[in-house]
Amino acid sequence: APASVREGLAKYQNARSAGFVDWAPDGGILISTRFGNTNQLHRVAAPGADRSQITFYEEPIGGASALPTGQILFSKDTGGDEWFQLFLLGPDGKTIQLTEPGTRNQSPEWSKDGAVIVWSRTAKGSADYDILMRDASGATKVIFRGQGQVSPEAVSPDGKTVLLGRYVSISESKRWLLDVASGKLTELNPSKTKIAYSGGVFTPDGKSVLMLSDEGSDFTRLVQYDLATGQKTIVSPERPWGVESFTLSDDGRILAYAFNEDGYSKLVVQDFRTRRALPQPELPAGVISGLTFSPDGARLGFSLASPTAASDAWSWGVVDGKLERWTASELGGLDPKALATPQLVRYPSFDKRTIPAFVYKPKLAASQKAPVIINIHGGPEGQSRPTFDTFSQHAVAELGAAVILTNVRGSTGYGKTFHALDNAEKREDSVKDIGALLDWIKTQPDLDPSRVVVYGGSYGGYMSLAVMTHYSDRMGGGIELFGISNFVSFLQNTEAYRRDLRRAEYG
Repeated sequence: APASVREGLAKYQNARSAGFVDWAPDGGILISTRFGNTNQLHRVAAPGADRSQITFYEEPIGGASALPTGQILFSKDTGGDEWFQLFLLGPDGKTIQLTEPGTRNQSPEWSKDGAVIVWSRTAKGSADYDILMRDASGATKVIFRGQGQVSPEAVSPDGKTVLLGRYVSISESKRWLLDVASGKLTELNPSKTKIAYSGGVFTPDGKSVLMLSDEGSDFTRLVQYDLATGQKTIVSPERPWGVESFTLSDDGRILAYAFNEDGYSKLVVQDFRTRRALPQPELPAGVISGLTFSPDGARLGFSLASPTAASDAWSWGVVDGKLERWTASELGGLDPKALATPQLVRYPSFDKRTIPAFVYKPKLAASQKAPVIINIHGGPEGQSRPTFDTFSQHAVAELGAAVILTNVRGSTGYGKTFHALDNAEKREDSVKDIGALLDWIKTQPDLDPSRVVVYGGSYGGYMSLAVMTHYSDRMGGGIELFGISNFVSFLQNTEAYRRDLRRAEYG
């Protein structure tokens, strides 16, 4: 590639970001950010303070959490193989590996004092996960032999019960209570209809569990389950958007949750006991993740990304009402004022449904028409959202192209009816949504229908191949990254733990 092209790309490739990970054991916060080639853990002592690196691996750090013991629990794989191992980093800087090589370990949870850790593990060639427990002495044993993708969601305050979940598909999951001493398993909220759950925490008194559930609604809501009576209480009010994440303070007094409104995160903070709304921060329009209260419940930490600002770590003072930005990530020399903000549009498809999309457009002279890149997300249970997207920003600024990030049927974020519209024999209805998008592009005065390419990775790569096949006479070209070209060979050759989940989608 010419030097000018490499230099132009470098500005976008070197834009950094910082993700809020947890409140640090010794004060400040933990973040995930990159100074070298991979994301590593750093500590930030105060808003705006330096980032002090605490892990130094060639491989990127995955999930991480600060334990009440002062240790940091984190996961890491090798070469992107997704066979995750769990590690404990002590206050003395020494790291120990908790898991066996050749196994896949995920979803760690721990007791109130952090001395006991539970997680799920599978081996190569197996679709079943077991639940392991490491006790205060450091000894590890299997406490439950699972079937399918089973994982711990929470440990009760007294350490005697583990909330287990089994993920069957995006539309169906289960929850059980596992008595650690006896091994007895009790289903929580048994039902003959399919229910999708997400997450789960015990209240501090151990008498109830909070979870996200789509039972009785097209969208996920926050629900409290009384463990003694089975009574269900809807905590989040009914709205045409789903709750995507939540966190409860350690003392059970303050609740925070975010719901996904047309791709944008909306944050709610309230008194959990009285349900009374508390002051809410005014945040830039974007996407929130990593909601976590500080141990004293006074501050709420989170990550926030917007189309014109990379992800950074923030906190909201529940008591003092103070919004603080802990990190300000470098944009690699890009001018934030020159970055494009996408427009949210909805275009009609073949069956009269409207399909949402985010459209980035370059600045054009009068009567000019921009070439178009259609970017389709992977998953398929995914959603293109208004975050910092260097690919789109580069295409707009350097190529003069418009970029359309479309959320075809089957995408998450629009209710369970919408994300089931592409299952099994309806798979190529989502491809027809791109045909409808090509029709919409023809109606736009500033888009050139004769210069359209399609782009996507993973499941989006399948979509790219399908669009290039079905609409080859209308496409200027296409780019596919590690896409599925044949569902039969994909299901035959993918790992066993992934095969059952994909069958629910592809049939």
